[in-house]
Amino acid sequence: MKQTIVILVLIAFLGIIRANECETMSFKLLTYNIGTGASSTYFELIDYIKDESPDIVALQELNNWSSNKLRETGQSWGHEYTHFLHANTGYHLGITSKYEFDLIESRTQGFHHGLIEIKIKVPMEELNANLIKKRMIYEDDVDLDETIQPIYEDLIDVDDYTINFYVLVSHLTPDATKDRLNEAHHLDHQSRLHPNTILMGDLNALSVYDKYHYDQNNTLLQLQEEALSNYKIREKFLYVNEDGYEALDYRVLDLLYNGGFFTDSKDIYYNQVLHKNNDYFTHSVPTSSNNDIMHAAPLRLDYILLTQSLSEFLIDYKIDHSYYPELVSDHYPVTISLCFE
Repeated sequence: MKQTIVILVLIAFLGIIRANECETMSFKLLTYNIGTGASSTYFELIDYIKDESPDIVALQELNNWSSNKLRETGQSWGHEYTHFLHANTGYHLGITSKYEFDLIESRTQGFHHGLIEIKIKVPMEELNANLIKKRMIYEDDVDLDETIQPIYEDLIDVDDYTINFYVLVSHLTPDATKDRLNEAHHLDHQSRLHPNTILMGDLNALSVYDKYHYDQNNTLLQLQEEALSNYKIREKFLYVNEDGYEALDYRVLDLLYNGGFFTDSKDIYYNQVLHKNNDYFTHSVPTSSNNDIMHAAPLRLDYILLTQSLSEFLIDYKIDHSYYPELVSDHYPVTISLCFE
């Protein structure tokens, strides 16, 4: 246990070093399911976001919030630009940003809670020469596949000196997997329309990149035992595979990994940034203040996914288990940092 703690502290320290070493511009994103509105921990939430100082914040479960409350809250941590989606379920969504953005879509149709999509143009005083070179190489290479060639043309605007990308915020249904798969198809479609995309939120699904941990810790057995008294756990996390055995259900995230252009920031960070295997695991539920019976084992349900063109800029990733996240919600927040150089 002590060795694991030392390793996780070292990884966090290395992430800080990498973020500080970014010579051009480090861009930080944070997603947080704040737990049915954070009514009793609102000021702790504000203090935490201020301390983290992200450029974009995606929020889920804004229960009993309004557009005005989101705007005022965003301003409290230095974000002038916000959008609030009123979900029919009462589990509203929101996004706040340091930079101005264009609202592409805000809808509940096709989703249990909803989907927000924005396009953001991040100004840079001087675009890195490597970025410009990369953009020109992709622009001039007529042999590139038609689906790949436009990616860097859209990402890097050398005339406006901006980095351009899309951000999706969603909170997938907590009910049966078949319903989440339908929602995932909509998200997959957006990643195909806009190849420079970041997906943030509580996806209520398991990832194959955590399979080693789940296998080593008998998570399947834990969930099966809990499902004896709560059938919804079986509907949410388990399924009968093609061999006729009950298994952990990775199909929703697999659809986004394999069907769309998304990569998992956890996988990119450990394998390509730290050059380590993907056996490290940090859960996003439950916290010490958990009150959700569906969080029946340590699970990763909260994600930041990146399309391939953005994943190469990833320099930091964490699920934060520090003091404030233990208090605020039954979910831990997820953050990433991108370095555009």
